[in-house]
Amino acid sequence: MGLFRRATVTADVGAGFLALETAAHQAALEASAGTGRQVSRVAAELTVHAEPSGVVVLSWNNRNVGLAPEEQRLPLAAQAAAAGRGRLVTDAEVFRDAGVWRVWVGPLPRPTDAVQPEDTVAPKPPSIAGIPLQRPDPA
Repeated sequence: MGLFRRATVTADVGAGFLALETAAHQAALEASAGTGRQVSRVAAELTVHAEPSGVVVLSWNNRNVGLAPEEQRLPLAAQAAAAGRGRLVTDAEVFRDAGVWRVWVGPLPRPTDAVQPEDTVAPKPPSIAGIPLQRPDPA
Protein backbone atom coordinates (compact mmCIF):
# COMPACT_ATOMS: atom_id res chain seq x y z
CA MET A 1 0.00 0.00 0.00
CA GLY A 2 1.40 3.37 -1.02
CA LEU A 3 1.70 6.41 1.18
CA PHE A 4 -1.56 8.00 -0.05
CA ARG A 5 -3.47 4.89 -1.20
CA ARG A 6 -6.52 3.83 0.73
CA ALA A 7 -6.94 0.23 1.84
CA THR A 8 -9.29 -1.87 -0.27
CA VAL A 9 -12.08 -3.83 1.43
CA THR A 10 -14.14 -6.38 -0.53
CA ALA A 11 -17.92 -6.02 -0.13
CA ASP A 12 -20.13 -9.00 0.60
CA VAL A 13 -23.05 -8.80 -1.85
CA GLY A 14 -24.39 -12.30 -1.27
CA ALA A 15 -25.82 -13.91 -4.40
CA GLY A 16 -25.61 -10.60 -6.26
CA PHE A 17 -28.07 -8.16 -7.80
CA LEU A 18 -28.74 -5.99 -10.83
CA ALA A 19 -28.00 -2.30 -10.30
CA LEU A 20 -30.86 0.19 -10.52
CA GLU A 21 -31.11 3.22 -12.81
CA THR A 22 -28.49 2.04 -15.29
CA ALA A 23 -30.45 3.54 -18.20
CA ALA A 24 -29.77 7.01 -16.80
CA HIS A 25 -26.05 6.23 -16.55
CA GLN A 26 -25.49 5.09 -20.14
CA ALA A 27 -22.91 7.80 -20.91
CA ALA A 28 -20.77 6.78 -17.93
CA LEU A 29 -21.13 3.08 -18.73
CA GLU A 30 -20.24 3.63 -22.38
CA ALA A 31 -17.20 5.73 -21.43
CA SER A 32 -15.95 3.19 -18.91
CA ALA A 33 -16.62 0.18 -21.15
CA GLY A 34 -14.82 1.88 -24.02
CA THR A 35 -16.76 3.63 -26.76
CA GLY A 36 -16.87 1.65 -29.95
CA ARG A 37 -15.87 -1.66 -28.41
CA GLN A 38 -17.60 -4.56 -30.07
CA VAL A 39 -18.13 -6.49 -26.84
CA SER A 40 -21.34 -7.42 -25.11
CA ARG A 41 -19.89 -7.73 -21.60
CA VAL A 42 -16.97 -6.39 -19.59
CA ALA A 43 -15.66 -7.42 -16.17
CA ALA A 44 -15.51 -4.49 -13.75
CA GLU A 45 -14.50 -3.61 -10.22
CA LEU A 46 -17.08 -1.27 -8.70
CA THR A 47 -16.60 1.04 -5.75
CA VAL A 48 -19.49 1.24 -3.27
CA HIS A 49 -20.37 4.63 -1.76
CA ALA A 50 -22.98 5.00 0.99
CA GLU A 51 -24.52 8.47 0.96
CA PRO A 52 -25.92 10.13 4.13
CA SER A 53 -29.38 10.12 2.50
CA GLY A 54 -29.36 6.30 2.55
CA VAL A 55 -28.69 5.83 -1.15
CA VAL A 56 -25.87 3.44 -2.05
CA VAL A 57 -24.09 4.52 -5.25
CA LEU A 58 -22.02 2.18 -7.42
CA SER A 59 -19.15 3.70 -9.38
CA TRP A 60 -16.77 2.35 -12.01
CA ASN A 61 -13.62 4.26 -13.00
CA ASN A 62 -14.78 7.24 -10.91
CA ARG A 63 -18.14 7.44 -12.74
CA ASN A 64 -21.49 6.66 -11.13
CA VAL A 65 -23.04 3.73 -12.98
CA GLY A 66 -25.99 2.68 -10.84
CA LEU A 67 -27.66 2.38 -7.46
CA ALA A 68 -28.07 -0.54 -5.08
CA PRO A 69 -31.63 -1.88 -4.68
CA GLU A 70 -33.59 -1.35 -1.47
CA GLU A 71 -32.80 -4.77 0.04
CA GLN A 72 -29.04 -4.24 -0.43
CA ARG A 73 -28.80 -0.68 0.90
CA LEU A 74 -28.55 -1.35 4.63
CA PRO A 75 -26.00 -4.20 4.41
CA LEU A 76 -23.80 -2.26 1.98
CA ALA A 77 -24.07 0.97 3.99
CA ALA A 78 -23.00 -0.93 7.12
CA GLN A 79 -20.03 -2.43 5.25
CA ALA A 80 -19.03 1.01 3.96
CA ALA A 81 -19.17 2.42 7.49
CA ALA A 82 -17.07 -0.50 8.78
CA ALA A 83 -14.50 0.07 6.02
CA GLY A 84 -13.95 3.60 7.32
CA ARG A 85 -11.52 5.39 5.02
CA GLY A 86 -10.96 2.18 3.09
CA ARG A 87 -12.36 1.71 -0.40
CA LEU A 88 -15.27 -0.77 -0.48
CA VAL A 89 -15.16 -2.68 -3.79
CA THR A 90 -16.97 -5.57 -5.44
CA ASP A 91 -16.69 -7.55 -8.65
CA ALA A 92 -19.25 -6.89 -11.35
CA GLU A 93 -20.09 -7.50 -14.97
CA VAL A 94 -21.24 -4.74 -17.30
CA PHE A 95 -23.27 -6.22 -20.15
CA ARG A 96 -25.54 -5.19 -23.00
CA ASP A 97 -29.21 -6.11 -22.80
CA ALA A 98 -31.46 -5.01 -25.68
CA GLY A 99 -28.99 -2.26 -26.63
CA VAL A 100 -28.70 -0.87 -23.09
CA TRP A 101 -25.71 -1.32 -20.78
CA ARG A 102 -26.68 -3.07 -17.51
CA VAL A 103 -24.65 -3.88 -14.38
CA TRP A 104 -24.61 -7.21 -12.53
CA VAL A 105 -23.04 -6.80 -9.08
CA GLY A 106 -21.81 -10.00 -7.50
CA PRO A 107 -20.25 -13.35 -8.26
CA LEU A 108 -19.75 -14.42 -11.84
CA PRO A 109 -21.16 -15.87 -13.96
CA ARG A 110 -24.32 -13.80 -13.64
CA PRO A 111 -27.61 -15.67 -13.73
CA THR A 112 -29.36 -15.34 -17.07
CA ASP A 113 -32.81 -15.37 -15.44
CA ALA A 114 -32.24 -12.24 -13.29
CA VAL A 115 -34.98 -9.68 -13.94
CA GLN A 116 -33.88 -6.09 -14.52
CA PRO A 117 -35.87 -3.70 -12.30
CA GLU A 118 -37.77 -0.91 -14.03
CA ASP A 119 -35.74 2.30 -14.41
CA THR A 120 -37.42 5.44 -13.11
CA VAL A 121 -34.88 8.05 -14.26
CA ALA A 122 -34.84 8.81 -17.98
CA PRO A 123 -31.49 8.99 -19.76
CA LYS A 124 -30.17 12.44 -20.58
CA PRO A 125 -30.55 13.41 -24.25
CA PRO A 126 -27.27 13.58 -26.18
CA SER A 127 -25.68 17.01 -26.23
CA ILE A 128 -22.50 18.89 -27.06
CA ALA A 129 -21.40 21.51 -24.53
CA GLY A 130 -24.87 21.33 -22.97
CA ILE A 131 -26.70 22.00 -26.23
CA PRO A 132 -29.12 19.16 -27.10
CA LEU A 133 -28.47 17.46 -30.44
CA GLN A 134 -32.14 16.68 -30.95
CA ARG A 135 -34.47 19.47 -31.94
CA PRO A 136 -37.70 19.78 -29.97
CA ASP A 137 -40.88 18.79 -31.80
CA PRO A 138 -42.60 21.85 -33.29
CA ALA A 139 -46.02 21.38 -31.75
